[in-house]
Amino acid sequence: YTLNIKPVHNKVDMTEKVIQFRTRSPPIDNVAKLLTPVNAEAGHEEIINLRWNTIQCANHYEVFQKIDDGEWERIGTTNDNFFKQKGVPCTEYKFGVKTTIDDQESEMVMFDHIITLPSTIIHSE
Repeated sequence: YTLNIKPVHNKVDMTEKVIQFRTRSPPIDNVAKLLTPVNAEAGHEEIINLRWNTIQCANHYEVFQKIDDGEWERIGTTNDNFFKQKGVPCTEYKFGVKTTIDDQESEMVMFDHIITLPSTIIHSE
């Protein structure tokens, strides 16, 4: 926020002052609970749509995925409370989200369910 301080009377000889400030950020240890629920669903054209709660004062969100039994991998960073990811049929996905506030990173909040894209049916003639 920016606060401009200037006299309200013309008789006062005072230079205008500009003060910039920000409100207090939420404590980082409670942020993981505030992010929930993290939702994920398979959409059209093999797109997986992720969504979570917005956190006030968040600098950004990091989105992670785990494919089948692999390792967690960061797949993107966003300022929004949603993310879209192209998937592959017949693959199991798990997703998680972290946020950063005042250069402090929260714990990862994971989507509770596994997302599996349906296989594409190919018709042969």
